[in-house]
Amino acid sequence: MLKRGDSWVGEGLSSWSKSGRSAQEPMLISAYGTGARPVLKTGQYNGIYAQNVPVNYLSIIGLDFYAHTRDPYSTGFVGPDGGTGIRWLVSSKDFLIEDTVVRGYTTNVFISPEISGPITNVKIRRSIIVDSYATIGHSAGALIGGIQGLTLEGNVFDHNGWSESSLVDAPADKFNHNIYLVSDNSNVVVKDNIIANASSHGLQARAGGQISGNIFINNPIGMSFGLANGSAETPGGVTGFIKDNVFLGSRDINGSLRGYVMEVGNVKPGGTVISGNIMIGDAKSLSPAIQLSEGATGGAPSGTTGINDLTIEKNVIYGWASAMWTDSRMIPGGVPRGSFAANKNYTP
Repeated sequence: MLKRGDSWVGEGLSSWSKSGRSAQEPMLISAYGTGARPVLKTGQYNGIYAQNVPVNYLSIIGLDFYAHTRDPYSTGFVGPDGGTGIRWLVSSKDFLIEDTVVRGYTTNVFISPEISGPITNVKIRRSIIVDSYATIGHSAGALIGGIQGLTLEGNVFDHNGWSESSLVDAPADKFNHNIYLVSDNSNVVVKDNIIANASSHGLQARAGGQISGNIFINNPIGMSFGLANGSAETPGGVTGFIKDNVFLGSRDINGSLRGYVMEVGNVKPGGTVISGNIMIGDAKSLSPAIQLSEGATGGAPSGTTGINDLTIEKNVIYGWASAMWTDSRMIPGGVPRGSFAANKNYTP
């Protein structure tokens, strides 16, 4: 337990290896007292990481991880060298991040069972994840893969993957995102978040899932669903829904033309719905709001199941060049890649 209102310079929580007793009795890393969240100013180092032994039943609540020496707008700025805010590479179950700030790292949150697996039941709730950037390699607000049961709820993801500062060479590019959910996740829920000002995508929901109640603001691409353009896709396709979200505005990527709401591909039979969303563009928009795509790039095709049983209904689409675009390579037919099957597409 760290005291609220205090800060620690050059200190993170280092390598973590301790587990709680059970889901009902988790280990807690948190704060006490009154005032602001305790700040861990970790500079170029990781905030907390697990990479040696499995860690189960752990909750991180009410902390502020800050890569202060990487912040070009801070008097403590030194340079862009840095680590990861929360880096989780081991087998885990019941891992909670709540009411926590993670800011300014190369990637703010990275969870993937690279060392051992699996990882099950991960929740990130009511947290603020902002201002990641990298001058070498890629960057994301949250990069999450290989999770069985993932919930992102009530968070703010803002301005991740890039920096405008002349002090660092980290312009926006197409590889960096606010939320990058790899195609091997399952049972994904993304709801009631604010997702804004990403380098490229606000959300890459490559594994599909339930996407609802979010507000997307000024992302070059609001989100992708199922589509994994040029890399591994979810075998057999994805399903889920995109409901009751608000998409406001867009922009290019460092001068490269973008500006649309969503791209969709690799949707399997079973019923996927895009419904009740508000999608507001601007006078500069040259792109369709919704893009249904095969998603092949450089000989590495995605969309192995085409687009099946998709309903688009009851959306408000305003200020875009057009409501919807379909890839000319997509043909009626059935389940194989590059096909439409049993679609019910309704646009205003």
